[in-house]
This record gives sequence, structure tokens and C-alpha cells, in this order.
Amino acid sequence: MDAERETAIVSELLSSYPNPVLRISDMFIVETNLLARTLLGSGWIGKPLELLLGEQERQSVGDALNTGSIWICPEWLFRGNIYKLFLFPFGQSALLLFLSGPEVSRDEELAQLMLGIDQQLRTQLTGMFSQIKLMGDSLPASDSERARHYLDGLQQTTFRILRLSNNLRDMAKFLQGFETLEPVDLDIVELSSRVIRESAAFAELHGVELRFRCDQRQFLLAGDAQWLERMLFNLLSNSVNYSRNGGSVTVTLSIREEAVLLSVADNGIGMDGSALMAAFTQYRQFSGQLPDGQRGMGLGLPLVQAIARLHGGSVLLESRLGEGTTVTVALPAKRVYNEPTLYDKSVDYTGDFSHVRVEFSCLPISSASSAEED
Repeated sequence: MDAERETAIVSELLSSYPNPVLRISDMFIVETNLLARTLLGSGWIGKPLELLLGEQERQSVGDALNTGSIWICPEWLFRGNIYKLFLFPFGQSALLLFLSGPEVSRDEELAQLMLGIDQQLRTQLTGMFSQIKLMGDSLPASDSERARHYLDGLQQTTFRILRLSNNLRDMAKFLQGFETLEPVDLDIVELSSRVIRESAAFAELHGVELRFRCDQRQFLLAGDAQWLERMLFNLLSNSVNYSRNGGSVTVTLSIREEAVLLSVADNGIGMDGSALMAAFTQYRQFSGQLPDGQRGMGLGLPLVQAIARLHGGSVLLESRLGEGTTVTVALPAKRVYNEPTLYDKSVDYTGDFSHVRVEFSCLPISSASSAEED
């Protein structure tokens, strides 16, 4: 996300959010909303955040900013009142929210924050997609290849924001206790094979080979095609993103008597013990050796786990630093109907845009643009 667009989105969020909010960059306060100025007073722009926080809080905030993770302070005393602080990374900066009032759960507060940011992102995306389409339609066919490349880069950035918005919205649903599933009998072999075929070109341009192993041609199970596709795309894009050039990602679908095991294994950079411990319990990214443009917000694996649980399944994560990571999803091997019927339904959760391009928008822009042309 470019700095100008990020500033516009954050300014809109600050003006509409019903609580005090600070925008933080490099541990300095760079923007405040009216409620924050009312609470703290004026003159905080340009001041270091450490003037507000204690020693322990400063250290925790610094760690959260370095890792791109969410930080929560359950009790912060200011002028006789107790507030709960939320630090939420956003682009190249972060938002610090001050919450008070009736006691609500941590998950509910976090869900409301995610939904608020999702709404602002989608508002901005509507205008961005329209402008990009107009630019593409008006660009002469004889115009330079460089101009086309810049336009592709801008479009790829919007897909990256759309993917983030989708993940925020869906994670907020699960935090609020979303448990509604209307399963149908679907072919998990066909769904997995299709997602892998669509992802192969993006992986190849990233220097990664995708492999699929399954000893059955068809297997029906009860599930939701939209959620299962999102789950597999998340696993594949994560594995490719954290793989080295020349590496491989192997998807293995194993049919057991009571469960279907979907395993995604890579030989990439892997995770250490601390990252493994935090992978599902915190919305935290493992930064590893990725550049800023390829880092997410740490929502991928928690979302995968939530989707698996929605289907009555579970997730197992195994990893060694420097050797690679394997994620195995276990889904119940059951059907809605005992008869061998198959329900086929088109899936659309990206607003008519290419699902694979949105889900693989975390890859370098040149790779994603080239793959779309193939």
C-alpha cells in the first residue's frame, strides 16, 4: 500500500472511529483523532510514544511493531480512569486505540476493530478499482511497457488490500462466535486439484514447484466449498511465500476411515519454537527473512484453524527453522447424504476478481502480474 493511500484510509478511520485513536510510526505519534485530543490534550503530534507508556509497555509495543503483531494492554491508568489499549499494525504504521466503558470480551473488541478497518478498506477499494479500470481503458495500446507494469503493480496492491480485508472480515466472524455451516457433499479431491492447478503458475514464477499426491480420483465429504477453498489458498500462498527459490510445496490428500488428511509441506525457511507456540494463539506474523511487502498480518493460520474447526476438524503444525513447515488439516470423512450425490456450486468471495490472484497477492508484484497473463 503506498503512503498516500495508507494515509487516506487511516485518516478516514480516525475520523469515524468512536474511540480515541493514535497513529504510530517508529514509536512516534504522527496523527490523532478528536477524541484522542480530548482525552490526552493537544500537542502530541511528533512526540515519542514513550511519554505515554511505562517501561514494560514501551518494550512490549516495540516488540509488537517489530514483528507486526497485535498488542493488548488490559489495564492502562490515565487521569484516574482505566482504559484498555489495542495496538493494531496497519501498513507501514500502527493504530493505538483507547477503549473504555462496559466490559466486553477481548475477542469481541478485536472483532469490532477488525470490522471497522475492513469497512474503511472496502470503501477505499471501490474508488481504487474504478480508477484503475479507467486508467487501463484510456491507456493507448502503443504506450510503454513500463506504464503497463506500473498499472499492474497498482492493481496488485489493490488485490493485496482486498485479501487483507477478506481475512479481517472473516476472522472477525469467528471471533464473534460464527458457527453457521450449511455443508453439502463436495469432491475434496477435485477441489484440491483445481486450487493447486490455479496456483501453479504463481508458484512457478516465484521459483517454487507445486506437487499434488492423492491415490483416489474422487472422495465426497460434507463441507463448504467457499471456506475450504479459502483454507487451501491460504496454506498454499503461505508455503510459497516462505519458500526459497528452487523449493517445492507438496500437497498430500490422504483418505482414512474416519478422516480426510490434507497436508501442505514446504522446504522453506521454517519456524523456531517461539513462532510455533504463537502461530495459532496470537495474530502474529513470523517475519523470518521476508521483505516488508511480502509480510502479512498473521491472520492466515488462525483463519485456517477456524475453518477446520467449523467443519469439525483440527490442524497440526510442524516446523523446523531452516528446514520447512508442514500443516496438516484433518476433516471428518462424513457426508450430508449417504447416496453418492455431488453438489456443485460456484464460489465467489472476491467480487468477481480472480480468486488465485487475490490469494497470492502477497507474492512480489512482478510474479503475480506475469502469472495472470499466462
